[in-house]
Amino acid sequence: MTKDVLLPVRFVVKVLSAVLDSVTDVLARVLGSSLVHCHFHLLLSGMVLFGPLLSLWVSKYNIFANSNHYLYRKFLRSAWGWTCIMTGSFILVLSLSCQRSLSLCLRHLSRVLLAGLLLWASDASSRFWRTLPGPATNSSPKKATFTSNQLLLHEDQTKASCIVPTCSGEGTKCPRTSSSSASAVC
Repeated sequence: MTKDVLLPVRFVVKVLSAVLDSVTDVLARVLGSSLVHCHFHLLLSGMVLFGPLLSLWVSKYNIFANSNHYLYRKFLRSAWGWTCIMTGSFILVLSLSCQRSLSLCLRHLSRVLLAGLLLWASDASSRFWRTLPGPATNSSPKKATFTSNQLLLHEDQTKASCIVPTCSGEGTKCPRTSSSSASAVC
């Protein structure tokens, strides 16, 4: 009974294996040809230049086409971590299998760690400068040319104290509140 079931499965596996072998052989010959070797950088440049044209055919319901999608934002937050995990494991396996030197492996991994620390430091400094109150961020609403709401921080305000719920959500004075902090235009 089990031999009858395994026979078609083995046949399908052999057919798929033969297809995989033939396709990879053809791709290896095409990519290994002198024509591709001579014009590989031209091919890459064309993909970079004309790649954004593919966005015309992307569905608006795609996660990566909508920058406000929750999963898109989660993916962007975790992208650096996954990059470090994949790069670190690749470096670890490659260094230890080829050179068998732990010091060389640690030197390469320290470069990935340094890049991660630089990314974290630049992110922290940009968050600091974005939330820094004072006259540097205080601008006149008359000079504002943007149509979106702007966060105008005065010297005695922080971002947390300035963001208060309003009636219309546009930073206008709410008639139901009488406190001066809630009626501040932010």
